[in-house]
Amino acid sequence: GEGVLEACVAVALVSATAIGREQLVRLEAARPLARVAVGNRRDTVLVQWAMLGLGSLTLLTQVRCDLLAVEEEASELIKGLADAITSVNEGCCCYGCLVVGNLAVDSRWRVMLAADSSIIKGLGSMLRSNSERVQRHCVGAVRNLAVDDNAKRLFTNDRSVHAMLKSFLDSEDSITARHARHAIENLQSSQLLVEN
Repeated sequence: GEGVLEACVAVALVSATAIGREQLVRLEAARPLARVAVGNRRDTVLVQWAMLGLGSLTLLTQVRCDLLAVEEEASELIKGLADAITSVNEGCCCYGCLVVGNLAVDSRWRVMLAADSSIIKGLGSMLRSNSERVQRHCVGAVRNLAVDDNAKRLFTNDRSVHAMLKSFLDSEDSITARHARHAIENLQSSQLLVEN
């Protein structure tokens, strides 16, 4: 209801600062926030704010670990993220990609995310988004997931992914361009090992 949305907005705003994030970690806010995002998938406004909060909180190692505490919840979060990153709502998509990218820093999350073909396909299709902020966070997520061999294989099988990443090398957004450069390097790194 209304109170849940207000709580999500509050968490998103508080989590924007390092001090706020530390307080929210002590309050163990991440898992309830993830449950809200997963349990209200049709409410894009709610999901958008929940994902924004998770996007800030998942910068912290502690939170990435906390979100893995219950296997079933982690699996549900991945399904929720797959929905979010392909949402027509720009905020859901943008912050969903941000959460995927942050979680993918953790090797355990990376394996789980890369094993979900809907996450990989979703990111591949969202590289074509016209929104600059979606592009930035989507390319960032591809960059971090591309370290995983399974993700590498799936991204490499989709020829359009490499073409899109190359097109972002000239992006006016320096962060997107940097993400794209590293994503291409990550995708190519294992192929070199295989060929030699």
